[in-house]
Amino acid sequence: MPRIGLPAETGKIEGTRSKLKRLVERGWLDEDVPGLFALARRRAAVSPNSRSW
Repeated sequence: MPRIGLPAETGKIEGTRSKLKRLVERGWLDEDVPGLFALARRRAAVSPNSRSW
């Protein structure tokens, strides 16, 4: 069983991995080691939908 608690089905794992890769591209996550994701240390770009109060 993968660490994320999903069943060990290839489709579920690949779907989750692609979502995580997308978050890396958008600057939300870092992937220093292939397959190991963490919150980004700093956001690369500010989303136009984010607000600064």
